[in-house]
Amino acid sequence: MLKKIMGITMVLILMGMGILVGCDSLQPEGRWKTYENRFIQMEYPAEWTLEEADRELMQAVRFVDEGEEFVFEMSISPIENWLEEEEKLEMMEALAIEQSEQEGFEIIENKEIEIDGYPGIKIVDQQENRGTRQTVATVFYYHQLAINFAGTDEAYSEQEEVINRMIDSIEVILD
Repeated sequence: MLKKIMGITMVLILMGMGILVGCDSLQPEGRWKTYENRFIQMEYPAEWTLEEADRELMQAVRFVDEGEEFVFEMSISPIENWLEEEEKLEMMEALAIEQSEQEGFEIIENKEIEIDGYPGIKIVDQQENRGTRQTVATVFYYHQLAINFAGTDEAYSEQEEVINRMIDSIEVILD
């Protein structure tokens, strides 16, 4: 009887270890953390690190995935009182297009989007030797949010879905 109990116990232990080993083998890209500052919160991959700059009038963060050939940067700052939010968004779009043209990038996508219910823009441009980049912007409560994601064409392609999930997860918490 004791041998039978020990045998069952051993099977249960081995099964438990198998389950734990199976869980441990999950890839880190499946795990997400929440980043939050005084303006927004959003999800980002758990294996990425972040570098924050919090100044009186501006909040900036850079997300880094070690070894990858891309950068994801986001900044939030107040806009001038005399500008309407719609005007500021139009200015941000014009500036992004102008910068693309000056630097020789071809715009491959320019569309209106929403970020947590606020109107925004998404511009994707590309240059053969410099890669692909995406600019996303919105304006909320007289603050502007600008996101820039750039990398080699391969890195951009590999991370585009992750970046879109990050952007889709943005929630404005400033009231």
